Amino acid sequence: MIRKTLVINGVTRNLVLDKDETLATVLREHLLLTGCKIGCGEGHCGACNVIVNGKVTKACIFKMSRIPDNAEITTIEGVGTLTDMHPLQVAWMAYGCAQCGFCTPGFIISAKVLLEQNPNPTREEVRDWFNKQRNLCRCTGYKPLIDATMAAAAVLRGEMKKEDLIFKPTGDSIKGTKYIRPSAAQKVTGTWDFGADDALKMPGCLRLALTQAKVSHSSPPAAPTRSTAWSCCPSTTRPTASSVLSSARTRSSSSVTPSPSSPPIPRSMPAPPPRRSRSTSRSCPPT
Repeated sequence: MIRKTLVINGVTRNLVLDKDETLATVLREHLLLTGCKIGCGEGHCGACNVIVNGKVTKACIFKMSRIPDNAEITTIEGVGTLTDMHPLQVAWMAYGCAQCGFCTPGFIISAKVLLEQNPNPTREEVRDWFNKQRNLCRCTGYKPLIDATMAAAAVLRGEMKKEDLIFKPTGDSIKGTKYIRPSAAQKVTGTWDFGADDALKMPGCLRLALTQAKVSHSSPPAAPTRSTAWSCCPSTTRPTASSVLSSARTRSSSSVTPSPSSPPIPRSMPAPPPRRSRSTSRSCPPT
């Protein structure tokens, strides 16, 4: 165990932790800063990006032993809040970038560092920066992300206000417009929780998870046995094998008992007619 003093989102934190823990684990599990997402867990998707001493850092693979004391760390929660958003967060909402929202915090973190280093980037420079930081998105197609970064840069340069980015509806219909989706504000501020986030904030809850084969076209995992299926039930309500079989036999016998007015039930179904082989099913052409 090691002791670390870190400045996280402007607040000094004194932590005692394992030196082999990753920064993402500490942020999520120790401090409940779940805006830092863990996607691939190998530093390839950018969902875990945070800022450490002014540099974009892949928190899911960055060990705590590498972080110096008094390091300044910024997560998406420190970029802006629901009541005071950063221009990047507003632009992300305005351009429809926060769709599923899982990659959103990592992209905004990367874009923030880019605009601090280069206040007037070109579209090609924005694209190259996201490639360098390995930010991946499966929803947007990337063009809206670049549009949002360029718009936020204009706001930061004082060329426009961030309020000008927001679509203002006219009339009673928003169909086909750029109206901001209701969940966008939480997604751009890192307060939209996914399943893994809820698990940290509500420990002890029963959860369902999708199980997939680790090898393509392999057999699915074995189904749970009767003992594991009833492991969550109290022993007083857990049915025994004999009671289950007895109940099944009772239902089976009662369901096939014919009434006096019903026709008799045949003991066996007639056998289907034999199938003709392919060679006999077709007639030969005349010679």
